[in-house]
Amino acid sequence: MLQDRVATGAFFVYLLVSVPALGSQIVNAIGQNDPARAVLLAGAFAVLTLLVTFITGVGQRVLNNLMDNTALDITQRFNRYQRTYLQQMIYRTRNFDVKGISAEGPYTLELHRVFVQLRVAPRAIAESTRNPIAVPKALSEGKHGIWEFVNNPQLSNLVIVGPPGSGKTTLLHFMVLSLCQRKFARGEKIPKKLPVLLYMRNHADAIAEKPDVTLRELIQNTFKDKEVNAPPEGWFTRQLRDGRCLIMLDGLDEVADPEKRKKVGRWIEGQMETYTQCRFLITSRPGGYQSNPLAGVSTLEVQAFNRTQQEQFVHNWYLANEMMSQQKDDAGVREDAKTGARDLLRRIHNSPALSNLAVNPLLLTLIASVHRFRSSLPGRRVELYAEICDVFLGKRRAAYGVEDTLTPAQKMRVLQPLAYAMMEGETREITLEAARKIIQEPLSLVSPEGQPGEFLKMVEDGSGLLLERENGVYGFAHLTFQEYLAAQHIQENTLEHQLMRQVEKSWWHETIRLYCARNDATNIIRACLTHEPLAITALSLAAECLEEALQVQPEARAAVEAVLEKWADDPDAERRRVAGETLLALRLSRMTRTHDDLYVDESRFGDGFITHAEYQLFLDEKRAVGEYYQPDHWGGYAYPQGEGTKAVVGVRGGDAQAFCLWLSVRSRGASWRFRLPQPGEVEEKANSSIGWWHIDGREFRLRTPAVKAYSENYLAEFIRVQVVRDRDLARARARDRAPALDHDLDLDHDLDLDHALALDLARDLILAVDLARARAGDLARAGDLARTLALARDLALDRASDLVLARALDRALDRALDLALDRARDLALDRALDLDRARASALVVATLYYRLAQKQEKERRRLEQAADAYRQLYVDLVRVELRREGKLQAFEGIRIVRARVAGSEG
Repeated sequence: MLQDRVATGAFFVYLLVSVPALGSQIVNAIGQNDPARAVLLAGAFAVLTLLVTFITGVGQRVLNNLMDNTALDITQRFNRYQRTYLQQMIYRTRNFDVKGISAEGPYTLELHRVFVQLRVAPRAIAESTRNPIAVPKALSEGKHGIWEFVNNPQLSNLVIVGPPGSGKTTLLHFMVLSLCQRKFARGEKIPKKLPVLLYMRNHADAIAEKPDVTLRELIQNTFKDKEVNAPPEGWFTRQLRDGRCLIMLDGLDEVADPEKRKKVGRWIEGQMETYTQCRFLITSRPGGYQSNPLAGVSTLEVQAFNRTQQEQFVHNWYLANEMMSQQKDDAGVREDAKTGARDLLRRIHNSPALSNLAVNPLLLTLIASVHRFRSSLPGRRVELYAEICDVFLGKRRAAYGVEDTLTPAQKMRVLQPLAYAMMEGETREITLEAARKIIQEPLSLVSPEGQPGEFLKMVEDGSGLLLERENGVYGFAHLTFQEYLAAQHIQENTLEHQLMRQVEKSWWHETIRLYCARNDATNIIRACLTHEPLAITALSLAAECLEEALQVQPEARAAVEAVLEKWADDPDAERRRVAGETLLALRLSRMTRTHDDLYVDESRFGDGFITHAEYQLFLDEKRAVGEYYQPDHWGGYAYPQGEGTKAVVGVRGGDAQAFCLWLSVRSRGASWRFRLPQPGEVEEKANSSIGWWHIDGREFRLRTPAVKAYSENYLAEFIRVQVVRDRDLARARARDRAPALDHDLDLDHDLDLDHALALDLARDLILAVDLARARAGDLARAGDLARTLALARDLALDRASDLVLARALDRALDRALDLALDRARDLALDRALDLDRARASALVVATLYYRLAQKQEKERRRLEQAADAYRQLYVDLVRVELRREGKLQAFEGIRIVRARVAGSEG
């Protein structure tokens, strides 16, 4: 620093001395009329000054400052352009727009006000679904926000797959907003990356024509026709080279031509190899990606909306609409939004058809739009589809004051033959030329001057129900609309005979159901049932048409029910399952409303009781997760042959309640649930030999038929005879294990029972519980019998720990339970267990506790209760054996009601 100051001072001293002297000499030379000498002196002075400058270091600092200022200017220009670029990205992605279905008119919705974070999960591409309303079975784990995967350093590049309308593009738009404006991050950890968003359908031709086109060139091309300042030279190159970009490539599947899509895929792989420091995020539908997967990427699948997401979206959507519509945000606006959202959610939750559609963000948006513009929703889905088409083909535009030359009905009349032709061709896409030919004639009937190309563009721009997926390739925004319009075409042109030929093809099944929903389904059902051999899909379709049909002739309905009875006892497990599903669907659809808050089961199957085939659906699903609810007297996991459409009996109260809970969850209802009847809610069945469980307060009670009295009398008589034999068996076994024990089971000898005998007795009791659950390995959950065993043990051991036998049983029960639980999964259905030994063990323990009660005055009450509990266990085991042998009738059945949840609206 001192040297710099000295050098600078010397430089200025030099200037002070030399400049006046030089000036004087130059003036003299000019005065002597010698300009050459004056120029020479000035040049020599300049050279000398330059040398002195660099010798002192002052010149170097001046040059460095000059270069630094130049670099700073370039950096400032780069930073200024980054702000411009980010603002342009915000402009391009800030509006809520789902597949062209956006608010057309005086306002649009802002994406950040409506968006609900999607969940994604790792998924092998072969396992991903193409169905837009499918809900993956594995719903409980592995679902996270997209940023968790983007921030994961162990993952490289990502592909997000999802069916139509699942929200892939909307997700990318919100990611762009979050990267540009971190206030939208909503608690997520957002990386410091520059967003780059390209729609692959717009660049497919450029890539196909010039495979070596660079990513930078494509990015530049997106801003060619935009009103935006051109970036500084090398700006995009520098961002890509330094790895500062998150590159989002949307819609690989929208490159319709397979060869062109393959070239685009190879190009993407090349760009990922070139810009290894950047992260790539590609979206596609599963079908478009399975045929052309990318190397070196991890695949994520968009998950369907769950109930929480549905509710959040509906509330967000209604609030955003009310704020824009009323142009203010106050308590009144928010209350209006809550009212509309609550009404819509109530309708969705109360309608299985709407609930099934609402898992898809696109369809949920459509449902919300129809509800807002009509203030209601139809009850049946075929009517909902009609409303959607009506609203989006004209009613919504009319609400905004936009006049169309064609009415919604006229537009549908033109689109119907197009949808029918696409169904016949089993395709979701059609070329512009083919579409023009199909709609030429119907368009001329409603608009003689109309041009097919202009009509297609008008429908696309005005509704979003029909979209140009790529240049010259059209398709309906959702397959549902194609199927609905095809069904309408069939109805209006009397083409039912053509539809009857398609009952075996699953491609046509939705169209068939929608057709039946507005017509007599008798002929369709007959076509299903006359197929030889009758296929499972055909019977399922017949039953579904039976439920959705506008009307059906009685003989067709009877024919379906006859087949169901036959299939319910078919040796084929899949046929039995289909029969059970169909019987359950028929039962639920036929429930009778007794008053506003209650529906009662009036199905003729099972005479109003749940049948074996229906109960088996519950058993199979629960057994898959390690829970067992089969009646105790069954010899296996499935109901006996020939009992399919008969009422299931021998069901415990807790099991009947578990069935109702399973049915409520399965039906996905929020305001309504299935439960057991309360007293007075269902009528007695005349001459019925079956009772049913009902709820009385918090307790399960059994409404018993007259046959129970006979059964219980028979059981009591049998026990009076059997108990003598069981007591003799217990004494014999006791003598074998403890020879000193006399024949009368004297009390003193009872107290001296060795631990081995106690362990043997306890193990038999544990195994008896297993037997009572049909030897199904359900030791972990033994129902009422397990609770009986636990109660007996607790009562006996609570205050009798000083008794030798009690201590021995305590240790024995613990050891036996541990042993039995370890072996529970290995127990087989055909395992031979000596039921006589189990009963005898229960009888011995009951006898011991009675004797102990006689001696222990203080513990008499508790020990007598313990003895009663073990005696009841003995009775239960006898009942199970008699029912298995057919000597005693089971009568505990299930009746259900559908009731409104307390506090829910109508």
